[in-house]
Amino acid sequence: MTLIIDENSGNKKRNLLLLGISIGLCIMSKVHGIFLWFGFGLYILFYQRKMLRSGYLYIAVLISIIIFSPIFSGNSKIISSLIFFTATGLDFLENIGRRQFLQQLFGSIFYNNPVNIILYIIPWLRIAKKKLLMPPGIFALYLLLALPLIIVLLVIHFLMNVTNIWSGLLM
Repeated sequence: MTLIIDENSGNKKRNLLLLGISIGLCIMSKVHGIFLWFGFGLYILFYQRKMLRSGYLYIAVLISIIIFSPIFSGNSKIISSLIFFTATGLDFLENIGRRQFLQQLFGSIFYNNPVNIILYIIPWLRIAKKKLLMPPGIFALYLLLALPLIIVLLVIHFLMNVTNIWSGLLM
């Protein structure tokens, strides 16, 4: 992705197609890879709208869909039951709870090892204090790649009582 957004890099068309293959394979190994397209799409909408005119972007998305399409055929019963459960099994207004959210947040920190959490926070603090230089476009890309998944997981943890180990969607 960084090669695609870099103005000086060559052969963006080939890199877009490779991105489509990479994200498709990522989704095949962990369905959360779909959030890469959401984040990259947000970056394109906010910072590089001219890329929306490129047919290679749409071909890359199509390549990803073709690669991960076996997920739908193999898991059609699971997906339909998940949609039914989500539509009928949750009363969101009754499930909102600060206590369970904090329990999940701190449980996740301890489950993932507090040392790792500190190691994740240090570079972000250095970037925020401008002691670790990063090109603005790259920083925006990384932030927009992370935000969709972070928001979805925070909402899930806020609305549902889930195990700390379970940090993603049911698929």
